[in-house]
Amino acid sequence: MIFDEKTSDADLMAAIEHFKATDGRIGAHPPSAFLTSRDHAAVYSDKGFSTPLYKSLLFVHMADRIKSGHLNLKNSYCYRAIQDYLIPLAEWETDKKRILRECGLDEYADGAQVLASLKSRVHERFRTVNEGFLAGTNPYMRVGAGRRCRVRMPKTDYEVFSSSDREAPYVLDGPVDNPVTHGHVHSTDTHGFTEQIFGAAHLMGISFAPRLANLHKQRLYGFSARKT
Repeated sequence: MIFDEKTSDADLMAAIEHFKATDGRIGAHPPSAFLTSRDHAAVYSDKGFSTPLYKSLLFVHMADRIKSGHLNLKNSYCYRAIQDYLIPLAEWETDKKRILRECGLDEYADGAQVLASLKSRVHERFRTVNEGFLAGTNPYMRVGAGRRCRVRMPKTDYEVFSSSDREAPYVLDGPVDNPVTHGHVHSTDTHGFTEQIFGAAHLMGISFAPRLANLHKQRLYGFSARKT
């Protein structure tokens, strides 16, 4: 595997390069900055340096960092640096208006204006929902046993997709590529919900309405302070 040193964790790369340079015969003092304090204490115990444990932890950290995006491969479809999947910065700065127009995203050209509009809409939605709940006029939300919030989905015409969080991005292909489905509401169960899907669906003009279990445990986001 060929790693992208410019975009990868420097401490882990030092350990990997040392491992490669010594052909696995790492010695008693290999680079160890990538280890956690708990790892370090186990590797450098009272019994001395543990080579097998060091190597095992190195491979564990490599796997974790590849998945998290902190260790990137130069030749990979899934595990390259995030910027490698984006439009080159020079091209974006030169042709931003054209790119947005071709993607049907002209309305997002002014980032500050978009954020201001979203802030106003989110704040207003929080106010409407809270006031309706306190006044008893919200038929879809109630507090059940154990003070847990219960939400009932309104009857409407939409497709419900069941997926895991890893499959969540792909179920957007349903409403986009299906010539029969023309709904503007996209719903999944709890396992198909991610924050990123909310953003992607919004950009595509689709309302994402997941059926969330244990709603009281979910994190809410807002632009303003909690008291507002």
